[in-house]
Amino acid sequence: MKAIQLANQGDFEVLVIKDIPQPVCKPEEVLVRVEAVGLNYVDTLIRKGSHPVLKQFPAIMPGEVEGVIEATGKEVRHLYPGQRITGYANAGYAQFAVMPASEVTLLPNELPLGTGMLIQHLTAQNLLHQAAGYQSLLITAAAGGVGSSTIRIAKLKGISTIIGMVGSADKAGYILSLGATGTVIYTADNWQDQLDTLTEKKGVDLILESVGGPVASALLPRLSRGGTMVVYGNSSRQPTIVDISDLIISNTRIVSARLYSAPAELREQWTREIIQWILSGELDVSITLYPLADASRAHRDMEERRSIGRLILQPW
Repeated sequence: MKAIQLANQGDFEVLVIKDIPQPVCKPEEVLVRVEAVGLNYVDTLIRKGSHPVLKQFPAIMPGEVEGVIEATGKEVRHLYPGQRITGYANAGYAQFAVMPASEVTLLPNELPLGTGMLIQHLTAQNLLHQAAGYQSLLITAAAGGVGSSTIRIAKLKGISTIIGMVGSADKAGYILSLGATGTVIYTADNWQDQLDTLTEKKGVDLILESVGGPVASALLPRLSRGGTMVVYGNSSRQPTIVDISDLIISNTRIVSARLYSAPAELREQWTREIIQWILSGELDVSITLYPLADASRAHRDMEERRSIGRLILQPW
């Protein structure tokens, strides 16, 4: 089979396509014919070694996959060949992958290809779980996979003010088409003035922040009184300077959000909601496709913020 194998961690060029033997599932695993690999920003950190998941090399890149069960281990009783599933595979950038049967999610056959990978939607649900009682929010990196999903789901949940921070006018137009009510282009020198104008200097109730560094520091004073900043990433890899006095005076707070810290029953509820929204057409998914062999280009586009929406590798 073909797979993206890393001889070591590093820059984009370490993502090389290789012909390697097809894996065999253990008794408690399933073998999946992978139809799509969904890229998440954490993939770039794994590749570079900033997120130390890979311990031995050469290694196949881990990733979120969607596909069809090809075979099941002898201890698997509730899953069968031919069923469509999604899940996270420790060696996912490949034409075939094995996963623990207990960690896959069954998908309806009528879901369009590439829309069944749920991590970005579930992340959006987890972020918006903090939004109870809030009517205005701002999200950074708004044109990416998580940002796009968050805007769409926030609109479905009836949040009235949805501001997205993006890096270009094209991306601003894109998120407005998703349901954002305002945009801020953070590459402009006056981006803070843009935000103050949009909010009439009243701030926003909820900031969903994944950039960190000076951007996060500048956003904190722009929370409305009693507001919350939810931190779920630090793509800038820079420290965020916080004046604790500002938090005390304005009664604001900073919290972190990790998807898998949410209770399992809540994640199951969100999964059902997401699948129903996709099937009904209420939740659209913007997809950019790359051949598996172009994994390095896909990583570059994602890391350099050239991409819009969901990036997917096609193994076949």
